Amino acid sequence: MEPDRKMGAWWRQEWAPSSVTVPSGRKVAISYEDDVPAIEVKIQEMFGAEKGPTIAGGSLPLQLRLMSPATRPAAVTQDLTSFWAQSYPAVRKDLVCVVPPTCLLPVAGSS
Repeated sequence: MEPDRKMGAWWRQEWAPSSVTVPSGRKVAISYEDDVPAIEVKIQEMFGAEKGPTIAGGSLPLQLRLMSPATRPAAVTQDLTSFWAQSYPAVRKDLVCVVPPTCLLPVAGSS
């Protein structure tokens, strides 16, 4: 491979990668369609992370479109540290749902 191609591949991976790996270990595609590069990720996949992923050599935090376990929008942030400290307690309350006991019963004919 020519030096220019190697540099181009490195630049794209470091400055504008197509995906990032989140704390859960899953690779998530980065969307460049809006003004701010973003990923959609379930909140629980970010557990353990103090800061969100970045691109552009670490200078640009990705916008995190945090989803509920049911993949419904729950929150949007570029500052994961502040989200955990300030917003998460309220978001967490909205994510808690009560499952009626009848939902836990097996359906006839299923195994």
